[in-house]
Amino acid sequence: MSEEDRIRSRKESARKYREANKEKIKAWRDNNKEYIKNKRLEDVEKRREYWKKYSKKNREKINEKNKVYRANSKEKIKDWYLKNKEHLKKYQLDYIEKNKESINEKSRIRNKKNYKESTLDFIVVYCLPNYNKGGFEKYCGVTNNTKYRMKTHNSRGNNVDGWFVMHECKTRKEALSIEAEYHKKGYAGKQIYKNK
Repeated sequence: MSEEDRIRSRKESARKYREANKEKIKAWRDNNKEYIKNKRLEDVEKRREYWKKYSKKNREKINEKNKVYRANSKEKIKDWYLKNKEHLKKYQLDYIEKNKESINEKSRIRNKKNYKESTLDFIVVYCLPNYNKGGFEKYCGVTNNTKYRMKTHNSRGNNVDGWFVMHECKTRKEALSIEAEYHKKGYAGKQIYKNK
């Protein structure tokens, strides 16, 4: 008997047993509701823990598999999202509403960590060459975190295309002094707007 036949036979035996003992199984379930509930929760936790470890260990393999699946199922995925658009939107809004505090706290911790990791050990004087705002062609500024500074500029509608570092300084005082020289040459900047 092949392995496939053995599996089929076991499934058939289990089905026949369930059919013959319907009442007995129902009575046992009714008497052990709490046990079943706890067992399921325990199993969920075990599975969750297992998948966490497995995902960590096989991240590249899983990502590659997902990439292939998404590439081969673009239309299928698109159709599914279109069909379930309203349901997904409602689910997301409900989830955010229920977990607002937890989401905000996680976001704060993540942002703080990311900011710290991208903070430089020195101060830079940077330039936005395509600023073109308020009568200024270029913008000159000072920061020790270019990643977040560019995000701030973006959120204010400033053009950050082609930005570059002009000077690296050990102290903020030195950087501000250089920045002031550029402002005298006609560059826009925080100090210019402050003194207007």
